[in-house]
Amino acid sequence: MLYLVTIFFLICALQPGYAQEYNERSHYEEKAIDILNEARNKLNTHDALLINFTFSAAEAFFDIDEEMDGFMFVKEDKFYIKSGTNHFLSDGTLAWTYLESVNEVHISMLEDSETVITPRTLLENFTETFNPLWIRKESEDDQDVHIIDMVYIEPLSFQKYRIAVEESTGFLKYISAFDLQGNTYTYHITSTEVNPEIPEGIFTFDPGKHPGIEVVDLR
Repeated sequence: MLYLVTIFFLICALQPGYAQEYNERSHYEEKAIDILNEARNKLNTHDALLINFTFSAAEAFFDIDEEMDGFMFVKEDKFYIKSGTNHFLSDGTLAWTYLESVNEVHISMLEDSETVITPRTLLENFTETFNPLWIRKESEDDQDVHIIDMVYIEPLSFQKYRIAVEESTGFLKYISAFDLQGNTYTYHITSTEVNPEIPEGIFTFDPGKHPGIEVVDLR
């Protein structure tokens, strides 16, 4: 039986269409890796970033579409993100999610958090987490961008990210996250400022400054 299966795959591999499709996919995988490596290297030349964005969520099960503006500061492996009344921040070790509307904060280890993504965390060591695939080149806000799918090797909450990489700068124009329930969450980046002035202490959260706060410690 094993012999027959081996012969079958050998026959498939020798078919011109099969070989061409395999070679094309391999080419697009390599192209994606080259583009992402270049984008990561360009991002790493900047000490910090201030990114303004519009966040949108399309939830299939509840037929909900919502949109809100926000911004993020990114410095090395630290970040602060504000979207509506929600705050997401990390000092590189711990991660806090502060829900201002209900005065509640969730604390976890950053390495265990899959719900927050920044351009730097997405591109750092990406080949260990994702199988990247170049999809196409198109125009976004009058800029040439490369559309790349980053599929999780071992998906947990999310199946993949689709990103648009600006060809000239390596900046990301949007990040779309696709979860396993068919929902899509997109950060459409409206502007990127390099090396901005960062407010002191913005990458840590002190529950003591929020009277009556409920702390959910997930560490």
